[in-house]
Amino acid sequence: MLLLRPFYRRTFKKLVIFGLIISIVFFIVNAVLNNFTIQNDNSTGVNVQNSNNNLMLGFDFNDILNFNPIDYISNNYYKTDDQGKNEPLAYQQTLSDYVSNYRNKLLDDEEEDSLLKNNDENGAAASHLRIAPEELQHVPLDNSVKLAADIATDSTKGDKGTGEQNLLDTETRTKLLHDFYRKIFESITKYSPAGKLDRKYHDNCPLRGDVGYDNFENWETLSYDSLRNCLIIPEETLNDLKEKHAAFVNSISGVVLGKQAYQGNGIVTVGGGKFSLLAYTLIETLRNTGTTLPVEVLIPHSDEGDDDFCQYIESNLNAKCIYFRDFLPQDIIDSFEFKGYQFKSLAISASSFANLLLLDADNLPLKSLDDIFDKEPYKSTGLVVWPDFWRRSTTPLYYDIADIDINLNKRVRNCIDDITPPWVYQDTGSDNKDVPLHDLEGTIPDPSTESGQLMINKVDQLATTLLSLYYNVNGPSWYYPIFTQKSQGEGDKETFLAAANYYKYPFYQVKSMIKVDGFHAPDESGFRGVAMLQYDMVQDYARYKLAQESILKKYGATAVSTEMKPDPNYKGHIQSFYEEYFDVAGKPNIDVLFVHSNHPKFDPLLLSEQQDLIYSGKHVRTYRRTEILQKHDLELEIYRNYAKILCGDPPKDSDNKYGILLKFKYLEPVVNTEKYDKMCTYIKDRLKYLQESHIDAIKGNL
Repeated sequence: MLLLRPFYRRTFKKLVIFGLIISIVFFIVNAVLNNFTIQNDNSTGVNVQNSNNNLMLGFDFNDILNFNPIDYISNNYYKTDDQGKNEPLAYQQTLSDYVSNYRNKLLDDEEEDSLLKNNDENGAAASHLRIAPEELQHVPLDNSVKLAADIATDSTKGDKGTGEQNLLDTETRTKLLHDFYRKIFESITKYSPAGKLDRKYHDNCPLRGDVGYDNFENWETLSYDSLRNCLIIPEETLNDLKEKHAAFVNSISGVVLGKQAYQGNGIVTVGGGKFSLLAYTLIETLRNTGTTLPVEVLIPHSDEGDDDFCQYIESNLNAKCIYFRDFLPQDIIDSFEFKGYQFKSLAISASSFANLLLLDADNLPLKSLDDIFDKEPYKSTGLVVWPDFWRRSTTPLYYDIADIDINLNKRVRNCIDDITPPWVYQDTGSDNKDVPLHDLEGTIPDPSTESGQLMINKVDQLATTLLSLYYNVNGPSWYYPIFTQKSQGEGDKETFLAAANYYKYPFYQVKSMIKVDGFHAPDESGFRGVAMLQYDMVQDYARYKLAQESILKKYGATAVSTEMKPDPNYKGHIQSFYEEYFDVAGKPNIDVLFVHSNHPKFDPLLLSEQQDLIYSGKHVRTYRRTEILQKHDLELEIYRNYAKILCGDPPKDSDNKYGILLKFKYLEPVVNTEKYDKMCTYIKDRLKYLQESHIDAIKGNL
């Protein structure tokens, strides 16, 4: 053994020297190839690759999980042009830069796929990176508007824009909106079709009037062939509409709006003229029902002058007036003549809120709305609409104009029933010749929309807002008859859902059927409907989810085969579906949420001039449904407020002989005239009647 010791010593020295040489060589090679070396984090098993800009040096899976891709893009969103000014990058380019220069250098596709299979922290890290681009890119690149609002920071995304970030000051925000909407209206001007539609119909158009929401026997009048054979649009005009529509959408695809332009939650309505008076009653009703959300009232340019009203609501009711000039440059205001239904689309754009409830000024809520933006279905969709009385009669030519693919061979719903598999109520081998067009894939779903109320997230659905604005600017001349051919209620109401459908954005349509309140006239002239009733979307959605569970349990998720036969217990119409899941006997009714008092409106001047709601010298109540009256005696509250602000006790030694607390531009021409005297007499007499009949009204004894 002693003879072997020198051998071991020599061998050991050689091994040490060899190891040192190998280590030095490895160190040199590693230094040279540093940018291409894969470092292994043994604690997690996540392989992290260094990038040329060293962004990822030393990252482990916790770094990946904490990495916020939205913040990364926001912080790298500007580039410097040749003049040294910061210009916003197009959204597509920013997203592309993020994916290619950052995300893909963390994990390649093969590594990502491997890690995603692990149900552990490593899989979570890989999943975080993979999901991020899809969260940023809401819709396909080839059919979308890419806006900076789509990459709002997590504080805005997480709380749906409740305003954790600092709001821009008024001057900065106004300039931001002016610059943005100048570009939008330049595109609208450039790509709006000239002239207007002739509104001519084929002689054999089968539409003879509205098809009711609950009408189950006139399906053939709603088929593709029937609706196509109504409104006449010459081929040359159709091609022009199609070209202009595509050009407009393309022109706004790279336009950027700063992420802080819209923040927070609130309610928006349109004032001006008599609508300022109605807006006041709306705001008072909101406060009486416990709603504390801020309110913004758009005053149209031609109706400015309600300064007293605006100052009062700002000082006392957490509300304020907003104006066209808050978001539109003066030359744009002067160039366009806005009116009627177009104002609601403009109010959405003008409002400062990221999440808003748009309410007509004559639409009164029955309970607090403070938490509606935190509830389903709004929370997951960002757009909620309510139904009108009628089924959709949009011409198929619209889908040609918008270049939307509709599948005439695939039925996906039966009116509001988009849950039950179609094979349950239709033979799998049958054609869709007599099926309503809007039951087919790609179309805007039934029923038509009643836009007296609408909820929208402008951060996530700004594209919906802009395209609906385009439809509304061109609405009276073109798109209103295209969306609502030969049906009642023509106006802005179909533009919002059409725009969302174009971009494939999510939305929820309240299923509970619109109802009417009113009274049988004492002069035996018949029933007089005075208000449309819309139902609580949260309760409605809960019933919808229960219907999904029940129908899935009943029919399962079985793949469709030609051997499947329709269920004879399904009546072939939606009545049984509706009665089983929404109008459920023995269960509490879904609450009425909005009372849209559209006919007559609570305009005391007009009502007094016409002596309306008076029969044989006696006043009558308009609302009769106890589910409304037992919550709030809306009429009583409204006339109590009118008496207070318009016809109060006059102060002594004052020219204010009516005791006017609030001045309205609408009423200024009749102040100190017989008409104003007559109005105050009407208000006071009606208030006295409503007070005396209150108990009988809430008991249902009228």
